[in-house]
Amino acid sequence: MTGRTTYIAENGAEITDELVDRWDEEAENGFPGAEVTPFEGRAWETAPEPLEPHDDA
Repeated sequence: MTGRTTYIAENGAEITDELVDRWDEEAENGFPGAEVTPFEGRAWETAPEPLEPHDDA
């Protein structure tokens, strides 16, 4: 591999290829040592509205 890349996150944090490689390895190994906390709703919304079916026919 030629050269390594550094990315800057929206919050200013520096993300290196080495960090991405580490995250990849952790994901492939099932995030060992991680504690999963169940929650209600959708993670990307703070005040979700219920989904309603619609007829596209």
